[in-house]
Amino acid sequence: MLRLLTTLGPGGAVLALEDLHWADPDTLAVLEYLADAASGVPVLLIVTARDEPGPMTDLLHDLGRRDACTVLPLAPLSTA
Repeated sequence: MLRLLTTLGPGGAVLALEDLHWADPDTLAVLEYLADAASGVPVLLIVTARDEPGPMTDLLHDLGRRDACTVLPLAPLSTA
C-alpha cells in the first residue's frame, strides 16, 4: 500500500480513511503499518473515527503516544 501511494503520487499523496471506528482487525493492522512506515515518505494519512471505546481508539492513542501520528480530537458539530 505504501509503495502504491508513493508511486501514484511521487510528489506526495494523501490517503483519507473515514469512519474507521468500525474497522476490522486487518484494516487496523494496515493502518498501523502505514502510520509507522510513512515517516520520511511524502504521504499524508488522514483518519476519522469516533472517540468511542474500542480497538480503533486504542490504536490511535497508541500511535499518538509513540509519535507515529497526531491525534486531533474534535467536538461534535452543533445543531446550528
